[in-house]
Formats: sequence, C-alpha cells, structure tokens
Amino acid sequence: DHTATTRAWPPTAAPPLLEGVTVDGDTALHVLATCGDGDSFLRSADITYHRASYLLAAQNGKGDTPLHCAARAGRPRMVARLIALASGGGGERLKEVVRKENGRKETALHDAVRNGSKHTVDLLMEADSELALFPKQGTSPLYLAVLLERLDIAKSLYVMSGGNLSYSGPNGQNVLHAAVLRGQGTVQH
Repeated sequence: DHTATTRAWPPTAAPPLLEGVTVDGDTALHVLATCGDGDSFLRSADITYHRASYLLAAQNGKGDTPLHCAARAGRPRMVARLIALASGGGGERLKEVVRKENGRKETALHDAVRNGSKHTVDLLMEADSELALFPKQGTSPLYLAVLLERLDIAKSLYVMSGGNLSYSGPNGQNVLHAAVLRGQGTVQH
C-alpha cells in the first residue's frame, strides 16, 4: 500500500518541475509567454512567477527572456502581465527585465517592432521611456521600424521617448540610411 506524500517546498526554492528547461533552454515561463495570453495562461504565469520569480529574467539558449517570447509571439496581454510582474520588484527590476538583450543584442521591443504590434510597442515604452535607446551599439528599434516601413511605430517610438532614442543601425548605418534604402526600394525583407 503506497501512500502519497506531499512535500512542501520552501517559499524561496522552486519545485524541480520549474527548474526544467526544453532542449532550446526555454523555461516554463518562456513556454507560457509564447503559447498564449488568455486568462488561464496569465494565471499560470502568475503562479509560475510567484513560485520562481527568477524565471522572469531567465534567458534561453538564444538569450531570449519570456518577455522576448511574448512580444515575438504577438501576445500583448502576456507582455502586459510580465511587465506588471517585473514592476512589482521595483523600478530597477523592471528596467533589468525590459532592457535585457538577447544573443542578437536586441530587446523585446525589437520583437514587437518586427511583429508590427504598435500596442505591444506602446506597452514596452510605457514601462520604460528610455527603452528605444537600446542597444547602445547595433540596430535600434527606430532603425528597424523605418526599415520595415512601420511608420506608425516609428512615430510612436519617437513621441514616447521624447525624442531620446537611438538612430543607429548595423554596420555603422543610421536611420537615415534605412529611409533612403526604403525610398529606393532596394531593401528586401
């Protein structure tokens, strides 16, 4: 006769299941952020965060955080929830999470721009009005928005940052290069 026993995990220790990762290094929070932003996904993200808050800033094999994954998957409600969870840890924690760069030196804002979600861009910029300054070197969100002809997003980035944003692009280029290339029709997606 086997009797099931339950083990109470210390509040600071994550149950072993939450310590697991996929082959790509995704944590449970990465998977939730990617797969949905319905009420059950949001509740699951809350529970996961409260049991293992460190997962919010965890990076997978490509350096993506759950916020990167939610922005890339077009999950604005999940993006908003992850921002809210990060802001509960104070302003510095929020900046750490939204400014985290992946292996391509991009923040979640880049994924939102690429995805064409002005709503998600606005959520991220409301969380940190200096986010469009990152990365310090490389392709800026503004450069990407102009290159992809997402002019409503480019305008939003400019307005929400108060004009305090990066104009840089790859290989020493800047946003003017992207605009000229777009105007000539020489850029391919």
